[in-house]
Amino acid sequence: MYKHLRFKDDVVEGKSTAGEFTVKLLDLNEPTVVSYRQSVTQLIEAMLAQLHRLDNVYARLSALAEKGGEGRDKLLSTIKQIEIDIAKAKRALEQLTAQPF
Repeated sequence: MYKHLRFKDDVVEGKSTAGEFTVKLLDLNEPTVVSYRQSVTQLIEAMLAQLHRLDNVYARLSALAEKGGEGRDKLLSTIKQIEIDIAKAKRALEQLTAQPF
């Protein structure tokens, strides 16, 4: 289908006669469908930003935990929770994008 269709933002455009026919037949640019596509795109962007933040916090806390000292056990507990949150975010992104993270 990549030969016949392309995205322009959240709208599907036909690149060929077959593509134009498909867009019309399946009503790929019906307002509700475009709105849904926009929502999914925004969700993916938000999930990527969250994953980036979690990765940064994970790195900073891991560096602190390596230094040891008082509160290390609490840091390690927090790090484990962040690892779980990172895994959840990656699974969600994989489901939304059908790509590995």
